[in-house]
Amino acid sequence: MLGLPQYERESRFRVSQAETAHGPVAVVIPRTLMNESGKAVQSVLDKYRAEPSDLILLVDELDLEPGRIRIRASGSDAGQRGMRSIKSVIGELDFPRVRIGVGRPMVDGKGSHHPDDVADWLLSDPTPSERQLLFEAEQRAAEAVVHMLEHGVESAMNLYNRVTVDTESMESGAGDAGTA
Repeated sequence: MLGLPQYERESRFRVSQAETAHGPVAVVIPRTLMNESGKAVQSVLDKYRAEPSDLILLVDELDLEPGRIRIRASGSDAGQRGMRSIKSVIGELDFPRVRIGVGRPMVDGKGSHHPDDVADWLLSDPTPSERQLLFEAEQRAAEAVVHMLEHGVESAMNLYNRVTVDTESMESGAGDAGTA
Protein backbone atom coordinates (compact mmCIF):
# COMPACT_ATOMS: atom_id res chain seq x y z
CA MET A 1 0.00 0.00 0.00
CA LEU A 2 2.76 2.41 0.88
CA GLY A 3 5.39 0.77 -1.31
CA LEU A 4 7.98 0.41 1.44
CA PRO A 5 11.24 -1.48 0.84
CA GLN A 6 12.54 -4.62 2.56
CA TYR A 7 13.05 -4.47 6.31
CA GLU A 8 16.47 -3.56 7.69
CA ARG A 9 17.65 -4.91 11.04
CA GLU A 10 18.45 -2.63 13.92
CA SER A 11 19.48 -3.84 17.36
CA ARG A 12 16.00 -3.67 18.92
CA PHE A 13 13.73 -3.58 15.86
CA ARG A 14 13.34 -4.19 12.14
CA VAL A 15 12.34 -1.21 10.03
CA SER A 16 11.12 -0.46 6.54
CA GLN A 17 11.10 3.23 5.75
CA ALA A 18 10.48 5.50 2.80
CA GLU A 19 9.22 8.89 1.79
CA THR A 20 5.56 8.46 0.80
CA ALA A 21 2.79 10.70 -0.44
CA HIS A 22 1.94 11.08 3.27
CA GLY A 23 5.46 12.13 4.27
CA PRO A 24 8.17 9.94 5.77
CA VAL A 25 6.87 6.63 7.08
CA ALA A 26 8.66 3.88 8.98
CA VAL A 27 7.04 0.53 9.71
CA VAL A 28 8.75 -1.02 12.71
CA ILE A 29 8.63 -4.55 14.14
CA PRO A 30 10.13 -4.87 17.62
CA ARG A 31 12.83 -7.51 18.07
CA THR A 32 12.41 -7.50 21.83
CA LEU A 33 10.16 -9.66 23.94
CA MET A 34 6.63 -8.26 24.08
CA ASN A 35 7.10 -7.34 27.75
CA GLU A 36 10.06 -5.19 26.69
CA SER A 37 8.40 -3.44 23.73
CA GLY A 38 9.01 -0.09 25.38
CA LYS A 39 12.76 -0.44 24.79
CA ALA A 40 12.17 -0.96 21.07
CA VAL A 41 9.78 1.98 20.87
CA GLN A 42 12.24 4.25 22.71
CA SER A 43 14.99 3.17 20.28
CA VAL A 44 12.74 4.08 17.34
CA LEU A 45 11.87 7.46 18.82
CA ASP A 46 15.55 8.18 19.48
CA LYS A 47 16.72 7.06 16.03
CA TYR A 48 14.14 9.16 14.16
CA ARG A 49 14.06 12.04 16.66
CA ALA A 50 10.31 11.47 16.84
CA GLU A 51 7.74 12.14 19.51
CA PRO A 52 5.25 9.62 20.91
CA SER A 53 2.51 11.55 19.08
CA ASP A 54 4.17 10.43 15.82
CA LEU A 55 3.40 6.78 16.58
CA ILE A 56 0.58 4.55 15.38
CA LEU A 57 0.77 1.30 17.32
CA LEU A 58 -0.65 -2.01 16.08
CA VAL A 59 -1.27 -4.62 18.79
CA ASP A 60 -2.97 -7.99 19.14
CA GLU A 61 -6.11 -8.01 21.25
CA LEU A 62 -7.45 -11.04 23.09
CA ASP A 63 -10.79 -9.40 23.84
CA LEU A 64 -11.69 -8.89 20.17
CA GLU A 65 -12.78 -11.84 18.08
CA PRO A 66 -10.28 -12.99 15.45
CA GLY A 67 -10.31 -10.75 12.43
CA ARG A 68 -11.91 -7.69 13.98
CA ILE A 69 -9.97 -4.43 14.27
CA ARG A 70 -10.62 -1.52 16.58
CA ILE A 71 -8.96 1.89 16.43
CA ARG A 72 -8.47 4.14 19.43
CA ALA A 73 -7.03 7.64 19.43
CA SER A 74 -5.32 7.02 22.79
CA GLY A 75 -6.09 5.40 26.09
CA SER A 76 -4.88 2.93 28.66
CA ASP A 77 -2.82 -0.20 28.13
CA ALA A 78 -6.00 -2.30 28.60
CA GLY A 79 -3.88 -4.98 30.23
CA GLN A 80 -1.76 -5.48 27.11
CA ARG A 81 1.76 -6.09 28.39
CA GLY A 82 3.51 -4.64 25.37
CA MET A 83 1.63 -1.36 25.76
CA ARG A 84 2.29 -1.44 29.51
CA SER A 85 6.02 -1.71 28.74
CA ILE A 86 5.80 1.19 26.28
CA LYS A 87 4.11 3.38 28.88
CA SER A 88 6.68 2.48 31.52
CA VAL A 89 9.54 3.47 29.20
CA ILE A 90 8.22 6.52 27.34
CA GLY A 91 5.79 7.64 30.03
CA GLU A 92 2.61 7.85 28.01
CA LEU A 93 0.21 6.17 25.64
CA ASP A 94 -1.13 9.32 23.99
CA PHE A 95 -1.00 8.04 20.41
CA PRO A 96 -3.36 6.05 18.21
CA ARG A 97 -3.43 2.29 18.19
CA VAL A 98 -5.03 -0.31 15.97
CA ARG A 99 -6.07 -3.34 17.96
CA ILE A 100 -6.24 -6.55 15.90
CA GLY A 101 -8.48 -9.24 17.35
CA VAL A 102 -6.99 -12.66 17.98
CA GLY A 103 -9.73 -13.89 20.32
CA ARG A 104 -9.41 -15.49 23.71
CA PRO A 105 -8.86 -19.21 24.30
CA MET A 106 -12.02 -21.05 25.25
CA VAL A 107 -11.81 -23.44 28.18
CA ASP A 108 -14.96 -25.21 29.37
CA GLY A 109 -17.03 -22.92 27.14
CA LYS A 110 -15.67 -19.71 28.64
CA GLY A 111 -12.98 -17.26 27.57
CA SER A 112 -9.93 -18.04 29.68
CA HIS A 113 -7.73 -15.45 31.34
CA HIS A 114 -5.31 -18.03 32.74
CA PRO A 115 -1.75 -17.09 31.65
CA ASP A 116 -0.91 -20.65 30.53
CA ASP A 117 -4.05 -20.90 28.37
CA VAL A 118 -3.39 -17.47 26.88
CA ALA A 119 0.27 -18.23 26.16
CA ASP A 120 -0.61 -21.56 24.53
CA TRP A 121 -3.30 -19.83 22.46
CA LEU A 122 -1.06 -17.01 21.25
CA LEU A 123 1.85 -19.32 20.43
CA SER A 124 -0.19 -21.97 18.63
CA ASP A 125 -1.04 -22.07 14.93
CA PRO A 126 -4.44 -20.63 14.00
CA THR A 127 -6.97 -22.84 12.27
CA PRO A 128 -7.30 -22.26 8.52
CA SER A 129 -10.47 -20.19 9.00
CA GLU A 130 -8.83 -18.11 11.76
CA ARG A 131 -5.74 -17.66 9.60
CA GLN A 132 -7.95 -16.22 6.84
CA LEU A 133 -9.67 -13.87 9.29
CA LEU A 134 -6.31 -12.71 10.66
CA PHE A 135 -4.96 -12.13 7.15
CA GLU A 136 -8.02 -10.04 6.30
CA ALA A 137 -7.64 -8.12 9.57
CA GLU A 138 -4.00 -7.37 8.74
CA GLN A 139 -5.11 -5.99 5.38
CA ARG A 140 -7.82 -3.82 6.98
CA ALA A 141 -5.37 -2.63 9.64
CA ALA A 142 -2.91 -1.55 6.93
CA GLU A 143 -5.72 0.22 5.07
CA ALA A 144 -6.77 1.89 8.33
CA VAL A 145 -3.26 3.20 8.96
CA VAL A 146 -3.11 4.68 5.44
CA HIS A 147 -6.55 6.19 6.03
CA MET A 148 -5.28 7.72 9.30
CA LEU A 149 -2.34 9.26 7.45
CA GLU A 150 -4.67 10.71 4.81
CA HIS A 151 -7.75 11.68 6.83
CA GLY A 152 -6.93 11.48 10.54
CA VAL A 153 -7.66 9.12 13.40
CA GLU A 154 -11.29 10.17 13.96
CA SER A 155 -12.18 9.46 10.34
CA ALA A 156 -10.47 6.06 10.51
CA MET A 157 -12.32 5.24 13.74
CA ASN A 158 -15.67 6.14 12.15
CA LEU A 159 -14.96 3.99 9.12
CA TYR A 160 -13.10 0.95 10.47
CA ASN A 161 -14.60 0.50 13.94
CA ARG A 162 -17.96 -0.26 12.30
CA VAL A 163 -16.63 -3.08 10.15
CA THR A 164 -17.94 -6.42 11.32
CA VAL A 165 -16.43 -9.83 10.77
CA ASP A 166 -18.38 -12.96 9.86
CA THR A 167 -17.20 -15.54 12.38
CA GLU A 168 -19.86 -18.18 11.69
CA SER A 169 -17.44 -20.27 9.65
CA MET A 170 -15.07 -20.32 12.63
CA GLU A 171 -17.51 -21.44 15.26
CA SER A 172 -16.90 -25.14 14.80
CA GLY A 173 -13.60 -25.74 16.57
CA ALA A 174 -12.50 -22.16 16.99
CA GLY A 175 -11.35 -21.37 20.45
CA ASP A 176 -10.28 -24.82 21.59
CA ALA A 177 -7.09 -24.16 23.49
CA GLY A 178 -4.20 -25.41 21.41
CA THR A 179 -6.04 -25.31 18.07
CA ALA A 180 -6.01 -21.61 17.43
